[in-house]
Amino acid sequence: MEMKLQASDPESLDRAAKELEALGYHLDWENERKDIRTMNLVSGIHEIYQVLEKEKIKVQEMKVRENTLEDVFIHLTGKSLRR
Repeated sequence: MEMKLQASDPESLDRAAKELEALGYHLDWENERKDIRTMNLVSGIHEIYQVLEKEKIKVQEMKVRENTLEDVFIHLTGKSLRR
C-alpha cells in the first residue's frame, strides 16, 4: 500500500513508524509517499488506520498495489536494483 500522509508534528510519523514496525509491518518511509507492506493487507488496514489516527496523521492519498519483482528483490536482499 502506498500512502501520502500529512502530519502537523513530524515526530508523530516516527512514532507511528515504530508502532507499525512493532506490529509486523514493513515500512519504506524515506520519501514523500509512505509504503507499508504486509502479507495480508486487507486484515491489517484497520490496525494501520488506528495507529495513524492515534498520532493524528491524515491520509491524503492511498493506493494498493501488488508487489513487483523489484519489491521482492529488495525484501530479500535489502538492496535496490541499480539503474
